[in-house]
Amino acid sequence: MRKDKIDMTTGNPLYRILVFSVPLVFSNLLQQLYSLTDSVIVGRYAGLNALASIGGTGWVRWALLGVCTDCAIGFGIAASQRIGAGDQRGFRKIIAAAIEFGCAGGILLTLIFRLLVDDITTALQIEASILPQARLYLSYMVMALPITLLYNLICAILRSNGNSTGPFLSVVFSSGLNVVLDLYLVAYLNKGIQGAAQATVFSQMISLAIVVFLMVRDDSYHIEKKDLTPDYVLFFETVKLWGPLFFNSIVLAVGGVIVDSRVNMQGPAIAAGIAAASRCYSFLETIEKAVCSGVSVYVGQNYGAEKPDRISVGMKYMAAFAFLFSVALAVVLLTLGDPMLRLFIGEAEDPTVAKTALEAAWIYIHVNCIGVFFMVPMHIFRAALQSLGHAGYTLLAACIQLGARCFAAFWLMEWFGLAGLCTDNGLASLICMPVIFIPYFRYMRQELSKKHMRN
Repeated sequence: MRKDKIDMTTGNPLYRILVFSVPLVFSNLLQQLYSLTDSVIVGRYAGLNALASIGGTGWVRWALLGVCTDCAIGFGIAASQRIGAGDQRGFRKIIAAAIEFGCAGGILLTLIFRLLVDDITTALQIEASILPQARLYLSYMVMALPITLLYNLICAILRSNGNSTGPFLSVVFSSGLNVVLDLYLVAYLNKGIQGAAQATVFSQMISLAIVVFLMVRDDSYHIEKKDLTPDYVLFFETVKLWGPLFFNSIVLAVGGVIVDSRVNMQGPAIAAGIAAASRCYSFLETIEKAVCSGVSVYVGQNYGAEKPDRISVGMKYMAAFAFLFSVALAVVLLTLGDPMLRLFIGEAEDPTVAKTALEAAWIYIHVNCIGVFFMVPMHIFRAALQSLGHAGYTLLAACIQLGARCFAAFWLMEWFGLAGLCTDNGLASLICMPVIFIPYFRYMRQELSKKHMRN
């Protein structure tokens, strides 16, 4: 195996997962700079109203990205299982299917969401003064969906083969470009929301071009004409994996939109404060998401190689990581939260408005520093369960989370104010933990029993 690819079926499990995840950590952190840089520069140079217009569509944009990443995860799981089993022909057929799906699915998603932009922004109850900006920014993100979907699919294929360095390098270059373009278009040319959106879309195009180049130059990813022949068994296998994840994102987004609409009803100042705090939290959360990607590939490769005992050992390490990372994340947010938040909220703002925004942001941070202890372990074990081929539980968990978010938005907010609303993430993760943990341990016992019987 080439040095830029990591075999997850041998060696120390913790070392393999972390070494694979390190480039993903930096890749995800840099990728977050797309949205973080937009928010910081827009907040400081275009004002809190402009920042609120971006934050007001946060869950919708999360849904768009979530649909793309979840579809990519499905193909990545199938690909990693082929790699673990040594099935190179099956791996190439998955590559062909992913490219075909990316082209067709990206265009279809763009057409659907483009028709729904006005209805979505109306449902979010965004204030009339910032509604045109919110629609403009969201429209750009929708038009970039084919780029986003193809990029995530190709990255999932590269990672399934143990290559997490390539996607990292693509993000390094495109993130730097995004910062430069943001400063030029927003700060220098004063193009506001439109400039931030254009910078993000162009940077995504560069990211896609780089990962395509990395795939083309490596013979192990080259497909033949016969690989393009429709394989309906493979089609239904990948649908079984990404289908529940796709609807998972849609269901979660519905809950998020409900929460966003309740936040937007509180006015631009509070909406901007919540947007700033959520960006700070999301920026740090990308570390956990990178490790989840490592867990997914690790479990997928070892499942394909029929090594359930190795999966069990690795997940014990990950349980300890979940707790330690939750502690570290809470400490960082509580100690560095103020300077991070002030990156978004410029000194030129009205002092009363800035104070309101900061108070809302700190409520969000304090509540989510508790919720993170439920979110991180749930996400890690959910990734493992998906890679074992049981993605259906993810959809069930999403439906439960939808109920929890509605409860937070309509009841907890009435009882505890903004703090009650901000419990949506932690409460949703806590309630659905049994739906993830119980099936995981049940299926792992079955896999271990099968292996013992074979031996």
